[in-house]
Amino acid sequence: MAEKFVATRPGKTCTAPVHVQTRSMTTGSERERLANRIRTGFRAMPAGRGADLAYGRRLPGLLRAGGHATEEEIERHLANVAAGGMDLATAPMVSAWGRRPG
Repeated sequence: MAEKFVATRPGKTCTAPVHVQTRSMTTGSERERLANRIRTGFRAMPAGRGADLAYGRRLPGLLRAGGHATEEEIERHLANVAAGGMDLATAPMVSAWGRRPG
């Protein structure tokens, strides 16, 4: 596990543990190639449906602009996450489709 510097605003950063791909998609062990291929596919699926993969980078600004959190609250939350003392879970992704009767 490596640390990635996540920009919160110009001049401010917070470190968070993330997985970093250290080898190309065609080198490394079979296990690494499989993991890289699955990770690439996992990112391609939502991107193929129009998901904005850069949304997370814009999220702090959107939270501030929408009045959901202050700059200080965002900085404090990112520091709490980076400290690793919290159990974080993402909301479940739900997808539905259907037809109108008739």
